Formats: sequence, structure tokens, C-alpha cells
Amino acid sequence: MSFDSRVCTRFVLLLCLVTALGLSSCSSTSSQSLNETVASDSVIFQSLPPGALPPGAKLLTEQTLVLGSGENWVGRVNLDIGKDSETAYRYFAQEYPKQGWSLLSSNRGQVSLLIFVKDTRTASIQITENTVLLPGKAVITVSPRNTGVPPSNK
Repeated sequence: MSFDSRVCTRFVLLLCLVTALGLSSCSSTSSQSLNETVASDSVIFQSLPPGALPPGAKLLTEQTLVLGSGENWVGRVNLDIGKDSETAYRYFAQEYPKQGWSLLSSNRGQVSLLIFVKDTRTASIQITENTVLLPGKAVITVSPRNTGVPPSNK
């Protein structure tokens, strides 16, 4: 074996070793992130009242912020609803009134919007239909209702 072939062989072995170490560190990082995501999803689902999310929706944890829990939660929940935006729209329009929410306003289109009120809170639900490249999404925003401003007499 010549000097050049030994150097080349050692370089290839070193390159394989570095690649293997890099891949093994990636796999442990991704499984740790997956475990953290599952834990975050579990905490968020426990914070929301039953029936707050449509069946089959996937929580987008990184884009979600929930404060409080149960019937008093506020914040923003982002969902991947896949290809079935019509089912998600019907779910919110039919199920939220059963939970005590009153429908204040709604519109239906490529981007649909439902506005609900309940006691001292307002919920806005924006549903974006899926496209060829992107799944449908729903954003539920629940916030305290502004009850201190009198209506305009215009």
C-alpha cells in the first residue's frame, strides 16, 4: 500500500466516523425534542376544556400559547386541520354554542372567521383552507372581553 492510498483510506475512515457521530447526535436530539413536544401537547390539552378542539386536529405546539386552564383559559391555539376545513368550520359553528358560546359573527371563504362571546371572554376562530402545498389551519384566539367601552351611537 502506498503512502497516498493509506492517507486516503484514513481520511475516508475519519469522514465515516465523523458522519456517524453527527447522525447519532441528531437522532438523540430529535427524540428529545419529540418527547418535549409530546409533553407540551399533553399540558396544553389538559389546560383546554373538553370539546375545545375539533377531532383529528393536530396541535402546532410551537405556535400555541395557553394561559390558565379549563373554562378560564385565554391565549392562542394553532391547529393543523389537514384537508378538511369544512368539517372544522361545522364543528366550531355547531359545538361551541353547545358549550355556552354565542355566535356573534361569521363568514365563510378561503379564510373563514367565527367570532363567539361567552361571559367575559371573546373567541375568534380563523380557519384557512388547505392548498396544494399547505394543510388547512385553524387559529383559536380567546381573550378577555372589553366590557368597559360603551357602544357607539353613530
